[in-house]
Amino acid sequence: MKINIMKSIVTLTFCLVFNTIFSQNYQVCQNMPSSKNWTIIWGGKPSSSYGASFMEKQTGYSFEFENVLYADYQADIDFCKLIIKGFCKDFQIVSVYGFSRGGVNAYNMIGQVPFVGLIDPLIPSSYKLDFTGSKVFMLYNLGIWDKTNQVRLTKVSEVLGTNGCKRLYMPHLDIPKLFFEKYKLGK
Repeated sequence: MKINIMKSIVTLTFCLVFNTIFSQNYQVCQNMPSSKNWTIIWGGKPSSSYGASFMEKQTGYSFEFENVLYADYQADIDFCKLIIKGFCKDFQIVSVYGFSRGGVNAYNMIGQVPFVGLIDPLIPSSYKLDFTGSKVFMLYNLGIWDKTNQVRLTKVSEVLGTNGCKRLYMPHLDIPKLFFEKYKLGK
């Protein structure tokens, strides 16, 4: 009896871990099939609430004439490229955006794509302050983050300056919609 219970617990634990690690939801909006240009937008955590589907709703009509991959934060850049390659063999990623935990993914693309949008992001613990090769724009609210991310956000905002970021005093979940309505591509 005890062995069967232990096997059940081990199996359930394995299934939960496997599902958590490998559940990568994404949504593809190929709005311009003739274009090779693509945008990737990573959502926040938990993905079930603030992932790909949430981010697609936040963008409204901002990307109606662009190819977009909306992805959960668990989807790394290689996975995203693999998905896009299924729609367009010869593609170029022209912009990436990351909200909350998805900000880590977007931040790691600095210097590799023309535009990086950081939407109240979690900044990676090992981060660079050299933004050469990318235009970077960030909206952030220090009030919702722990002290370590507050320090990282402050350092990044100091380097970006007033033309590259804007500090907000509004709820975390309202920031993506504002970003896409007013600041897409750092406008």
